[in-house]
Amino acid sequence: MSKSSKEVRSKSVLSPWFDKHITNSIDAIIPKKWAATTLLTIASMALYIALLIALIQPNFSQKAVAATVILLLVAYTCFDRLYCKRKSNKALSVDARFKALLIITLNYLVLLVIALVSLNVLNVWVTITISLIASLLLTVRFYELFKTGEVSNGVLDRLEIAILVIVFLTNYAIDPIRDFYELTPLSGARVVDIILLVVSFVMLLTFIKLIGKIKHVTYGIWLYTVALIIIGAFSGLMFEPIATLSIILLYAFWYNIKLLQAHLIDGVERSTGLFTPLIMIVGFFMESFSGRNVLIVVVAYLVLNIVLNILKSFKLLKSQQA
Repeated sequence: MSKSSKEVRSKSVLSPWFDKHITNSIDAIIPKKWAATTLLTIASMALYIALLIALIQPNFSQKAVAATVILLLVAYTCFDRLYCKRKSNKALSVDARFKALLIITLNYLVLLVIALVSLNVLNVWVTITISLIASLLLTVRFYELFKTGEVSNGVLDRLEIAILVIVFLTNYAIDPIRDFYELTPLSGARVVDIILLVVSFVMLLTFIKLIGKIKHVTYGIWLYTVALIIIGAFSGLMFEPIATLSIILLYAFWYNIKLLQAHLIDGVERSTGLFTPLIMIVGFFMESFSGRNVLIVVVAYLVLNIVLNILKSFKLLKSQQA
């Protein structure tokens, strides 16, 4: 099992200010008996309700919808940060740490979906670029956690990403700013798409910086990176943006679960294999495979493997504690 006594080496830009002016104030109100995991659960529920609203009613011109989603994201951000503070004051068991990191991984991906859906990002290649880079940034942090037992947050921690999403959505809910965001200075790309791509470029630089700091990087993460790019490229050629986004994030979630297994359970780095990119390639070039069937097969395969890996992890953790 990987050593994990010190899991966060915080270099977040906004966290000191946020903790001083917001987190500490909330901490004084919330009962001390509330466990850190309870706070993470509250944060997650706020995020999932925001996702449900964004998917059912993705129209930010409706002020009530916009305000509800934004307020839920603010609640998620505050409770997630309070979770970080209280967790740092008390060591979590391996089982609790695995559950927490699993939820944090899912929350990161859900936040990305909320942002892209609420901002009405319909350009499939913009969707692919943003989701690929965001997934790689998430993965390199868990890869570093597996390799070193620590996470270097870098410039863009999940606090900064959550605040960026809140700022974007707040601006998008204001009519004059939304009109500006909807301008298309480039063919097929709105102002908001271009801004998101610039943010993605910063995230890419963070990914490169972090991967360069990790010693003894093995082929596994490079195989995953190439596979993810192939999946993204062929998804863009075959599917609509929401389907493309779903496949990329499911594949990223699966690999990050494997990294958590390696970090907390057995120390063995495992690949997600080549079935997913290969079926995408075959489905694109063979006329006998319809896009709908390829989508069903890929999503079912990824969801099944995610569920099986989670169940296997809990089984192994239970056997270790016996």
